[in-house]
Amino acid sequence: MSTAAFDPWAALAEIRKQAKARADPKAPPDPAPAGRARLGRLDGLGGGHLAPAVSAPRADAWLADIALSIGRAVAAGAEREADAEGWLLLIRPEGDRLVVAPHIVAELDGAGLLPRLPAAVERSTYAARARPPEWWNRDDEPQAGDRCRCGGRSFWTERDRPGGWRCSTCHPPLHLGIDHVLVVTTERTEP
Repeated sequence: MSTAAFDPWAALAEIRKQAKARADPKAPPDPAPAGRARLGRLDGLGGGHLAPAVSAPRADAWLADIALSIGRAVAAGAEREADAEGWLLLIRPEGDRLVVAPHIVAELDGAGLLPRLPAAVERSTYAARARPPEWWNRDDEPQAGDRCRCGGRSFWTERDRPGGWRCSTCHPPLHLGIDHVLVVTTERTEP
């Protein structure tokens, strides 16, 4: 049994050799145009032909997709945070954010695709309570009402070397003993 590793360059050379053997002797090879970038050992894989251009999606389909995402967030009960620079900031109840640039909001509005938006609030109550599964600011201790996006309300850090906080559900401290973990449990608060 052979244990030789596959050599892609040798395989490519063999493919080129076989292609030259089958080539029509009456048709000269297509030289690469002078302005085309050379690809070193990979040059010529396209048989001297440029790849067809990939067309970009139609602008209205792209905008419609963004409008659909906005509509879904609003239907899920997202709150809209006010933004002085014109960014659209929608925060879902689980804390996920949908952020749309001002020029895209203007394009959506101009195309008649911008869904009806909720009234803007200064700071979303969802964002105020939502936490990521882990964050690295050890001084940013979880507060009452905080919850992970998974719904967990228990967070931990290392007692001797606090380096940040982690959700006990998403990142359980299985590798540490109970004496080495500081756990903070946040209780549910009703808005």
